[in-house]
Amino acid sequence: MSDVLLQVGRAGEALEVLREALQLAPNDSDIKLSLARTYRLNGKTSAAMVILEEMIRLDEASAAARVERARGLFAEGAVEDAVREYRRALDEDPDAADQEFGERLGITSSDADDLDDLDRPIDGRQRISDAGADDAVDIAPTRSDIDFGDVGGMADLKRDIQRKIIQPLKHPELYAAYGKKIGGGILLYGPPGCGKTHIARATAGEIDANFLSIGIHEVLDMWVGRSERN
Repeated sequence: MSDVLLQVGRAGEALEVLREALQLAPNDSDIKLSLARTYRLNGKTSAAMVILEEMIRLDEASAAARVERARGLFAEGAVEDAVREYRRALDEDPDAADQEFGERLGITSSDADDLDDLDRPIDGRQRISDAGADDAVDIAPTRSDIDFGDVGGMADLKRDIQRKIIQPLKHPELYAAYGKKIGGGILLYGPPGCGKTHIARATAGEIDANFLSIGIHEVLDMWVGRSERN
């Protein structure tokens, strides 16, 4: 029914129908995808992206959902991210291809499999890497065993993290209803030992998430291409 309403230009009514349907079946990924698509077509790209990113976080995203997210990224001007997401969707399911959208991204069926090829020219520059798959560093995330109760002080910072990170992740449907996008980050700075990593680990504990701590020495490399690979 929502598709019919969209076809006759009644996008607002289509949104109401899909919202009501999602209340009855909150775990239905097809309804979520339809709602995200309708939000985007109604000019509410941020609301659409909230739903799609939540689907990806919950591992509910089909290839079609990733294509829809690529459309949202493209609409927001993040063309490179859109290309990356679209190629990932095709890697999962080639049948999810949208020829017209692919052409807008500059992707054809002949180059859709080039996502991980670091040695091809990009923007006229050659990326060079002699690193093989065996050189990859296996860094496993760990479940955080602390939360804000283990962090003394920092009340203002805790409030900022609650407002910008924790609450949007805990209540994505509320933020989606107001067209707010979840995600993003907070830059922490200061000398070693001032508590940056500790508060970050506690934030992960607040949302029962894995925590991955990476030092700059684990990313930068003297050889061309290896820092990009890391």
